[in-house]
Amino acid sequence: MTQNAQDQFEIQDLIYLYGEAVDERDPAKLARCFANGQVNITGPGFEMKEAVAVTGMLSSMYEWTMHAMHNHRYTVEGNKARGYTYCIASHVSNKDGQRSKLDWYVRYEDDLAKVGGRWGIVRRNLVVAYQNVAPVSTLG
Repeated sequence: MTQNAQDQFEIQDLIYLYGEAVDERDPAKLARCFANGQVNITGPGFEMKEAVAVTGMLSSMYEWTMHAMHNHRYTVEGNKARGYTYCIASHVSNKDGQRSKLDWYVRYEDDLAKVGGRWGIVRRNLVVAYQNVAPVSTLG
């Protein structure tokens, strides 16, 4: 495997780890997704710098989330990379016994760095293309 192919594979693994970390509400795992453990996420009307704040906010607002990562493309230049990942981020909330699902159709615009032999996010900008809200029910 060429170095560039290895880098692309490691970046893809990082992308999936991020989705897993936020869906599991695991601040330690989320911090591992960022270069030097320093969270840096911006989005529509917010900026977050701490993994505990990200996972805490998700826990307080939603009973369940699923971040489905899709197409991604990153250009690697040495120990830096820049690119994007598409994601459908589903957020289920329960207000007064009524569940609803908010889907965000997202493009993560990222700057990455390889630090200590491991890729991490330096900066992540969350761009929401559109959203959809719908009632949901559970089975069982």
